[in-house]
Amino acid sequence: MSAPLGRAVVAVCLLLGACRGERSTTASFAPLGDPSRPAPGAPDLSSEPDVSALGSDVSNLPRLYPHGDWLPIEAPLLSMQVLTHVSVNGRQAVAVLDTGAMGTTMSQPMAARLGILDDNTPRGAPVRAVDAHGDVIFGEKLELGELTIGRHRFRRVSVTVLGDSPDLFLIGADVLQDLDLYLAADEGLVGVFEAGQAPRQHGELVVSLQKEERQLFLRAAADGRPPGGNGTSGRSRFGLLIDTGAWNTSVPASIGINGGIPADLSYSATTVGVAGEQEARGRFIMNPLYLGTRDLGVGRVLAVSSTIDNGDGFGLLGNDVFMRFHTVVSFHDGELRLRALPVRPAERSRGPAGVSCKSDGHTVPCVQVGLAPHVADVADDDLPGICLQIDVDAAYSGQTVELAITAEDPKAISLFNGGAIRAFLSVDQTGSHHCFAIWRQLEKLGLTQTTRLTLRWVRTEGVIWPCDPMKTRCITFTGPLAHLAIK
Repeated sequence: MSAPLGRAVVAVCLLLGACRGERSTTASFAPLGDPSRPAPGAPDLSSEPDVSALGSDVSNLPRLYPHGDWLPIEAPLLSMQVLTHVSVNGRQAVAVLDTGAMGTTMSQPMAARLGILDDNTPRGAPVRAVDAHGDVIFGEKLELGELTIGRHRFRRVSVTVLGDSPDLFLIGADVLQDLDLYLAADEGLVGVFEAGQAPRQHGELVVSLQKEERQLFLRAAADGRPPGGNGTSGRSRFGLLIDTGAWNTSVPASIGINGGIPADLSYSATTVGVAGEQEARGRFIMNPLYLGTRDLGVGRVLAVSSTIDNGDGFGLLGNDVFMRFHTVVSFHDGELRLRALPVRPAERSRGPAGVSCKSDGHTVPCVQVGLAPHVADVADDDLPGICLQIDVDAAYSGQTVELAITAEDPKAISLFNGGAIRAFLSVDQTGSHHCFAIWRQLEKLGLTQTTRLTLRWVRTEGVIWPCDPMKTRCITFTGPLAHLAIK
């Protein structure tokens, strides 16, 4: 429903009233096996991915599941966005696949760009909407026409037009309820399947969902203050909306505060709603977040407080959870299915077109990442004593390389809450070798000198360069820490 300041990625509750509160939703969380281990007969994804002629990792998901459309996510790797190319009446656009929006939505500038709204367009039906900040916005509902997502074509789609954000285009549950989505954000892909046809795999965690008026809910919980001073943990319970348009998970403020869920009051971030910007302050530390009636955890989640306060209120289950798994969302089945990410090493042994990399006659990794001792002076906001060492072989000469780097605890739980350190490097004839100072705030997520890193994905095609144009390398961070500068 909301995103950090930058691209306006926002969901709205498209009712003629306000957002509805969570009612008698139920869920169950039933593990079918240990998701950290390959199941017997399951595809072996623990080895390095295949590599393209230009040196990108190549996903095997399209080969394993060819009955789906595998569309590139048009955003940096693990950047908490599910953006993809779609077609509107034959015109190309980039849209958010947003299960949290009840209806398809776009801004007035986007509607004008796509030929849906001009001076001669008849007035549409008035619509009153509530954005992710609880602000009321007025717009109009018009006929969008034909919408195409991959091979899937939808005719006579309606769209709500409101706000003036230049890039706002959300494909909502009015369309997505007829599809299954498979989010593989670590591999830069979203799979789009016919309803009920997304792949199942032994070892998935399956959460039953409650469908209400083009919305999917589940029950969740987190530990709070001990009740009655008897030393036992109190557990606060709340409803969460399944929201692939939300950058991060949120919890109703009243439930989090009254339940004594631990809070980090130093956190702040600027988010963007249809009605404008808002400063979000404070967040709840759920370690872990529990899903379903069996209270099984999905790891630590740092949740902002929800401002949606109708009825008992509900929060959002966002991409900070979905992107730490391969995630299937199915309106048809009423299920959220989570499978562990493939095991990846901290290096790649093959370069472009599968070549081996050599140094002084010896085979060396073509790409390698790790934490190294660092004794040089560092800035006040840098983590002292260590740096992020990245080595890219000269086999990538002339390429711009994007790396997604993650870290896991001994139980294979994401330290970066679904996000990643993303490195961008321009490689010359000597390769690229650099040890980056990293952010001191990563200590708050549990990063230490002994943390094992994972080279989650390597990409040389479709890279969106975020660095200073005069620089040849930089690192950024996507995750639950606010205001981290590009290094």
